[in-house]
Amino acid sequence: MAYGATLPIHLKGVREVQLARAAAMPNFYKYIVGQTMNTTAIAERMVLMTGLATATVVGDGAGVSFDEITTPYDKLFPTEIYAIGVEFTEKQLKTDQSGKLKRFGEEFAYSLYLQLETMVADVLNNGTDGTNFAGIDAVALFSASHPWTGGTWSNLSTAAALDATSLKQAVIDRKSHKTLKGQPWLKLAPTWLVTGGELEFTAEILVKSTSEAGTADNDTNVVPRVVSFAPGNQFITDTNAFYLIPKGEENPIFLLEGNLDKPIRQDYD
Repeated sequence: MAYGATLPIHLKGVREVQLARAAAMPNFYKYIVGQTMNTTAIAERMVLMTGLATATVVGDGAGVSFDEITTPYDKLFPTEIYAIGVEFTEKQLKTDQSGKLKRFGEEFAYSLYLQLETMVADVLNNGTDGTNFAGIDAVALFSASHPWTGGTWSNLSTAAALDATSLKQAVIDRKSHKTLKGQPWLKLAPTWLVTGGELEFTAEILVKSTSEAGTADNDTNVVPRVVSFAPGNQFITDTNAFYLIPKGEENPIFLLEGNLDKPIRQDYD
């Protein structure tokens, strides 16, 4: 699977300001995105490869069975340009004694940062939309019909409110994921527990409690072994949903960042 979000191409100065501003921001998107890839192209085509079947016993002197590696799925991910302008009246500029109106670079940077957070969160917000937000395997991110060569597998857990039981069940359900050859998917990296702002405290209690949260016993809370807390994301629209997002390279959600190899001509009216 691969699900892409594309980052705007920036003027260098504004980009530098944005990076500086980001240090003071919550950077929710970093808990959703696994990798950031840079490109100078207007689009990148991603390919999904099947891999090999499980090896079998070969008798002494017997021939070896050969398998075929195929690339049944691919998708083109275009970069997009986001922009916003600012307009002042002549009177505003003449009466701006402090000069604040002339120092609006940080506001541009903040506007672009908000777009970045919105764009990445929308991958989750539209995770059941298999038409407009289908992944590289041609189905929605949250689907019970992710294909392999002999059938389908699901990355959905049983619908339930976030609590100790539903969280552990979601962790268990991940073990049903398969490769395109139908083998168990073993690269189950530790995850972030991503929620909207409404479930932030619930998520933090579940992950950070020493004993199991919300239960009458004193069993040790083993959830932190595989799940880490992520701050409540204000850009996630579903107030009841929670997501287990793999960390690092095992995360299929990537950010494609476009870089211009030519300077941009700036226009002034």
